[in-house]
Order: sequence, then C-alpha cells, then structure tokens
Amino acid sequence: MPKTKHWAAGACMLVLSIGSAGCAMAQTLADTLATTYRNSGLIEQNRAVLRAADEDVAQAVAALRPAINWAAQLNYINPTLGDSVTGSLGLNADMLLFDFGRSQLGVDAAKETVLATRQALLDVENTVLFNAVNAHLSVRRSEVFVSLRENNVRLLNEQLRATRDRFDVGEVTRTDVSLAEARLAAARSGLAAEQGGLARAREVYRSVVGEYPNSLAIPSVPNVPGSEETARSIARQENPQVLQVQHQVAAVELLVEQARLARNPSLSTTLGVGVDRDGNDSAQVGLSFGGPIYRGGATNVAWMSDVHLDASGNPVVLFTTQRDGVNLPRGEGGLDHRLHYARWNGSKWFEHEIAHAGTRLYPGAEDYTGLG
Repeated sequence: MPKTKHWAAGACMLVLSIGSAGCAMAQTLADTLATTYRNSGLIEQNRAVLRAADEDVAQAVAALRPAINWAAQLNYINPTLGDSVTGSLGLNADMLLFDFGRSQLGVDAAKETVLATRQALLDVENTVLFNAVNAHLSVRRSEVFVSLRENNVRLLNEQLRATRDRFDVGEVTRTDVSLAEARLAAARSGLAAEQGGLARAREVYRSVVGEYPNSLAIPSVPNVPGSEETARSIARQENPQVLQVQHQVAAVELLVEQARLARNPSLSTTLGVGVDRDGNDSAQVGLSFGGPIYRGGATNVAWMSDVHLDASGNPVVLFTTQRDGVNLPRGEGGLDHRLHYARWNGSKWFEHEIAHAGTRLYPGAEDYTGLG
C-alpha cells in the first residue's frame, strides 16, 4: 500500500505539471497580434506603397537641384572637300533659380502625400490587427460552445440511460424514452454545428494570422474611455482615416496652388564648359527668364469624368478632350473626342490617351458624346 500511494502521488504530480505546462504555453492575444503583424502580406504591401511615396519626395526635390550633362561629339567632313575630323567634349549644368515657389509646392505636396500614406498604413495595421482580435475571440468562443455542447450531450446520454432503466421497471412509458432520444439527437446536432463553427473559426484564424491556433488564452478586458464623447474626441484626433484625409486635402490644395503658379515665369541658368580636338577650351554662362502667354490649344478643352485617390493618396483622373471644336462656330465641331487617363506621382503628372471617345451626340452639343 505505501508503494501504491507513492505511485499515485507521483502520477498526480505528473498530471499537474503537464497541466501547468499547458497553461504556460497557451497562446495569448498579444502572441496572436505579434504573429499577425509578422505574417501579414497586406501590411507588407502598404509598407512598399509608403516607400514608393518616399521616392516621390526625392523626385520632387530633384526639380530644385541642378542637372549636369556631358556630351562628346565627333564629326567627319566629306573627303571630296578634303579630309577633316573634328571633335569636342562638353559639360553642361542647368539649374532652376526661381519659379515663384512652384517647385517647392510640389515638394510640400509630395510630403503631405507621404504623411497621408503613413496614415493609410496605420489604418491597414489597425484593420489587420482588429481582424486578428476577432479571429482569436471567435476561436475561443467556438471552443467554449463546443465544450458546453459536449457536456450537454454527456448529460442527455445519462438521462437517456436512466429513462431506459426506468422504462425497464415500468416507471415510464415508451413516449418518455422517445422524448429523451429526441433531446439527445438535438444535442448531437447542436454539437455538430458548433464543431463546424469551430473548424470555420480556425480557418478564418489561419487566413488572418497566418497559422492555425494552438491553445488560446482568455484575453483580459482592455481599458476603454470613460464615456462615448471621450471616445469620439480621441477618434477625431488620432483616427488614421481622419488624419489621412486631412493630409490628402492639404496635398490637393498645394497642387491647386502649384497649378495656379504655372502661369508665372521662371528663371533658370545654364553653365557650360568644353574642349575641342585641338585643345581649345570654351566656357559659357546663360540666364533664361520666360513663361507662358497663352495656352488655349485644342488639347486644353477638357472635362473631368472621374477622379479617385490611389493607395498612395495621389489623384488619378479620367477626363475627355474635344480636339476639333476650338474657335469654330457652334454645330461645326465636336467630331473628335478623346478619352484620357492621368495620374499624379507626387511631383508631376503622367497623362495617357486611352481611346477615341466618339463624336458629338447632337449638332448643337459639341461637348457631349452621350458617354459618361
């Protein structure tokens, strides 16, 4: 007996140690969030978008810096007039000196776009982590419900066995046994449904977090603001979607101001040095000051069809141009409409003609094709 008692005590200690180790290895909500952040491809994608927006700032700053070019030239004269070979090597530097702040506005707009993209990344991170919290809690809920359904099935099994025993001794009728069997069947059906819900919750967890859940720990209740108004105030100040739109509005306002300044002239300088084949060197310095007087060509007659912001917060525009109706009497133009696509990369516009958009719908409506 003493040996048996010692063996039983040892077995109990082993069971307790295994149970304690299982509790210690339970995956907490913080572990789930860390794994999600590490495995999320959506977060990595938006990080790449942010890096691209940072490059747009560098491109915008480049407009304020000098551009240096070199050129080598070799010429051969017709031999019928006498062989002659000339050559030269030159170095030129061009730099914008003053454009009424137009280029600096492009830099500022690109910086605002970067800030908006950062807030977009924060919003994506919030969404991904929120989905991870939902997945974690959904698995925990399904596990608890499955455990409850299993307990219910075990209880109804015992009740059915007791009812059959009572039926054997004549205390209850066949109807009572049938009712107990029906209750057990309903409980088994509910258990199967909850097991299916648990399997579905585990798959959702894997799609969000990147791996299947282990034993999940019950999370603690988070601290929340004391009132709804306090929560609203915090959201207005810190919500990344609100901050993203604020930076996008600031970027668009800067672009509008930059477009307005495009009518002003600009001052630039050119420096050049060179040497020819005979060793003769030369140098030149030049200043250029000029600007637009009139830009009323046919391609400037355009109408915006749609505008959106891409993942970096830059505007993407779809617009239509009417190319043949400028300075013509009403009813004689509108036969050549073109569909265009344009996007802003933070420093300049890239514009592409997509297709011929058709002709006017009515002779008196040169600017209307019936599309869009």
